[in-house]
Amino acid sequence: MGGNPIETYRRQIERELEAGDATEHTHRPALKTLLETLYPGVTATNEPKRVACGAPDFSLTRKKVPLGHLETKDVGVNLEEMERGKGPHGEQFTRYRDGLPNWILTDYLEFRWYVAGEKRLDAYFDEFEWRFSNRDNPCLFRDTLVRLIGSRKMEFKKLTATA
Repeated sequence: MGGNPIETYRRQIERELEAGDATEHTHRPALKTLLETLYPGVTATNEPKRVACGAPDFSLTRKKVPLGHLETKDVGVNLEEMERGKGPHGEQFTRYRDGLPNWILTDYLEFRWYVAGEKRLDAYFDEFEWRFSNRDNPCLFRDTLVRLIGSRKMEFKKLTATA
């Protein structure tokens, strides 16, 4: 991917949406490319093997060491409702919140990061794109994902205290 990877990602999502027949699965290649471009050495596996709490859409690994998971929803899905345990994906959210130690929920434009059952960060793609183009740190989106992916491992005691 040449140039600005965030701009490339945005254009790809826009093209797919403009076609009028995009689904949640349509945007996964763009997200995989973005993640692996912004963080070399990380592998984003689409449709990995099931884990105890379900089948998150992506697993993130570095040299086969698990870093976390991503669960994708279609652009515009109400993530707020999902986070409250309501709607068609509420039960799934609760399972992932309680069962995944480090994961992201996204509709491809909004990214919500959870660690040990607690939300750590809300991030909106439009804000990342603006900051990428207009701030002293053109790598803000990448740096945010790096923080998410490379977060300090939690002690087992802390991890299980929230379960």
